[in-house]
Amino acid sequence: MSELKLRFRKIAREEFDNAADWYEDRKVGQGVDFTDAVQHVLNDVALRPEYHPRVYEDIREAMVSRYP
Repeated sequence: MSELKLRFRKIAREEFDNAADWYEDRKVGQGVDFTDAVQHVLNDVALRPEYHPRVYEDIREAMVSRYP
């Protein structure tokens, strides 16, 4: 199986960037931790999409631990 190509829609990218900034503003380094945690999950979805539920057509859902 080949790795899926993931992409952020513009609004999702803005929300992600805002969340990383918000966490970093609360505690230095937490924005980086958040970014790393999200990237870990995205890598897993790309490598093993079948482990994550399909929520609509080709859109899958995955939770990031420690972050709502």
